[in-house]
Amino acid sequence: GMSLYRAYFVLGGVDSFGLAENLYGDRGTALNPIGALLSEYLQWRQEQYDKIKAGADELRRRLLATCDSRQEENCECSKSDCTRDAKRIADAIEHTLMKSASFSFRSYLFIMARRDLKGTSWQEDRFGGYLCEAWVYAYKAAVTQAVPSSKPGAVGSKCFARSVRYAQVPNVPDGPEPYHRWLRINPLGTNGDEGAIFIDDFFVNGEMVHSSPPIPEDYQYDPNDEGQYGASASIAMPRHCDHDGKMYEPTYQEGPTLPGVD
Repeated sequence: GMSLYRAYFVLGGVDSFGLAENLYGDRGTALNPIGALLSEYLQWRQEQYDKIKAGADELRRRLLATCDSRQEENCECSKSDCTRDAKRIADAIEHTLMKSASFSFRSYLFIMARRDLKGTSWQEDRFGGYLCEAWVYAYKAAVTQAVPSSKPGAVGSKCFARSVRYAQVPNVPDGPEPYHRWLRINPLGTNGDEGAIFIDDFFVNGEMVHSSPPIPEDYQYDPNDEGQYGASASIAMPRHCDHDGKMYEPTYQEGPTLPGVD
């Protein structure tokens, strides 16, 4: 995008926004405030995609690490099966985020305005334009698509299982109780949270991959609640991808919605 801008406008001497000075250092420091703002936006946008790439790389590394102890002759989960499924799952999550997340100039201005009002500790609750709930069910669908089963909606992997988990702020006097959702991936041989890998929408600590459940401050989590809750029908859902990057329409998952949540 910027290369086209530079080739068409800058080299033609019509760099009305002053982007070239700021991005390429062609003519010193940019004095044009619009150009500076656009430059900051482009830097922020690239940082979001870099964050996705780093998160996917970390997920891939952790999934592959669980394959090190697998034996090739193990028919339940061979090392080659584990390696294949780990790569496919990470690739599907990365494609889903890269292709469905939207980091528009408008959203950047909105985020910066709210951050100015609420302080630097404020955390944006819609990564790439979607809530945690939407991303988690897109992740879940992506994993199913990456390692399909002959049974509709099921994961075909012998080596990994996935489930949606959540934490909630209890007893809110007015309005619905805030909640946070994440996807738990269980390598074969693990049960519950012990030994699992957790991924969310970068809401907790700015990271996608977690070693323990990503529970925000003041939220309560019941590790014994293994209910498979469905996505709220009213939320916007991103499209999900398989491991090759093919996109699929949003899927609203089976099961009741969370208690107290529309």
